Amino acid sequence: MTVSLAAVTALVVLVTATLSGIFGMAGGMILMAYLTFAYSVGAAMMLHGATQAVSNGYRAIINRNDIVWRLVATNLTG
Repeated sequence: MTVSLAAVTALVVLVTATLSGIFGMAGGMILMAYLTFAYSVGAAMMLHGATQAVSNGYRAIINRNDIVWRLVATNLTG
């Protein structure tokens, strides 16, 4: 991966995260479209998964006081 490809990817991640934050949807879909254009399908899937995990994990940490933990426990147990 070249430095310019990494920089463009970081910019696309930032833009799609902003879109997702504003509209509440479509950021991940647009990101996946870019990633499959720029990388192989396997690499795109791994990058998308890692990006979404970090983004959603950070959002959960920021909003941890609003999480209904009883529902989390119910969903985790199946």
